[in-house]
Formats: sequence, structure tokens, C-alpha cells
Amino acid sequence: MEKHFSLAELTAYEAPEAEFRRYAKIIIDEELLPESPLDAGVFEYPPDTRCPEHAHENGIEIYFVLDGQLVSVMEGKEYILNKYDLLYIPKGAVHRLENRSNVQALFLAIHVPPSGEGPKFRKLWKKVQ
Repeated sequence: MEKHFSLAELTAYEAPEAEFRRYAKIIIDEELLPESPLDAGVFEYPPDTRCPEHAHENGIEIYFVLDGQLVSVMEGKEYILNKYDLLYIPKGAVHRLENRSNVQALFLAIHVPPSGEGPKFRKLWKKVQ
């Protein structure tokens, strides 16, 4: 079954932790596309923003930078990601993402298989749009 979504139509969420101020729009998950083999979100990181260090034990994650520059620290190694760069994060790899620049960064995060994080965002993150 075909579905069409506009990013502008989707709900934006703000991270609950003040020290990790960032925003997400869920574009693919079990609620929007129940049969999808992946889930994905578009994230906005304002300047001087980062996410907490974490790992995904059940699958891989891919970052694709849409705008700006990000630094990913994975297993202690830094990767500088510029516009249109892609980073593959293996299952179980400890990582975090940072925007150390003075401009907003925008990226797509994809999880395979689906991480099931969509409901967590809807429940724990603050709806901003």
C-alpha cells in the first residue's frame, strides 16, 4: 500500500533533557508504516547540541547528514560528517552525535531492523508542533 508524507505535516518532538536539546520528526515507524523493515527520523541539532552516549543492541543505525556538520564519536573514534555524508553504526557500537558548530545541523537516522523508538519519542519527548 502506498503512503505519502510531507515532513512539514509530521509532528516535531523536543528531547526532554535540557542539556541535550534536540528535535525529531518520526518519518517511518510501526505506527506510520506497520510493515516497514526499518524506522527513520529526521533530527535537528541546534549549535552546541549532543545526544547522550548510547548503543543499539538489536540492529544497525545509519546517519545521513542533510545540512550542517556533525561529529560522531563511535567506540572512542571521531568522525566528522558534512552535508551528504553517511555514517554506518554497527549493532552494539557505543556512539554519540554532536553539533559543535555555530549553525543548525539536520540529519536522517535510520534503524534496521526497526528500533521501536517511535512510541518512546511520542510518549517522553515534548510535542512542539
